[in-house]
Amino acid sequence: MGRPIGEAGLALIKEFEGCRLEAYKPVSTEVYWTIGWGHYGPDVKEGQTITQAEADAMLAADCQKFADAVDDPRNCPLTGQLNDNQRDALISFTFNCGAGRLKTLCKDRDLPQIRNAMSLYTRSGGKKLEGLVRRRAAEQKLFDTPVSGPGNGQHAGPRPRGGRELVRGAWHSHRERRRGSHALPARDQAAALHHAAPVRKRDGKGLKTAGTPPEGNAKPR
Repeated sequence: MGRPIGEAGLALIKEFEGCRLEAYKPVSTEVYWTIGWGHYGPDVKEGQTITQAEADAMLAADCQKFADAVDDPRNCPLTGQLNDNQRDALISFTFNCGAGRLKTLCKDRDLPQIRNAMSLYTRSGGKKLEGLVRRRAAEQKLFDTPVSGPGNGQHAGPRPRGGRELVRGAWHSHRERRRGSHALPARDQAAALHHAAPVRKRDGKGLKTAGTPPEGNAKPR
């Protein structure tokens, strides 16, 4: 079994995802239903309800999957250079945007460029959403947070693949800066404009419902 997400990354994901124990759709156009801590997929059925323990178990499995994606050098070639907080930040990003967009984010970029490029992923249906802006900013803040302890939380090479525990875009490279602050690299254009599904807001019970302002709970489709 691979290494799980850290406490900081898990707290960030839970803050933005929220938990709901009955299946729901934030908007009617979504293909699948959502339940628990933002768990989305064909296994969630209309009218389904779960316990808190089941929601937590789903979160653990989902986060493990996305932690594995970050630890896979095919998705993140510099995975072996990540410290614990950088890794957690990318796990949160992947939980929200998907492994395919993690691969796009990390392709041909160094760590500062990856950190910066995260802020590209703030749109849903072509519109910039404040909830996604906040989530990307929180992930960048975590990415920038130093790690104390031996080795600064870094690892010499790619971490082992396999099971992991939990999980669900800032650019300005020298080339991109020359193109202007609103010009996106070609490979990021489609993802930046269309990556996110509509998001949710918190209701009075701390859960997520359809509407605005968004909470950054976008999922890849």
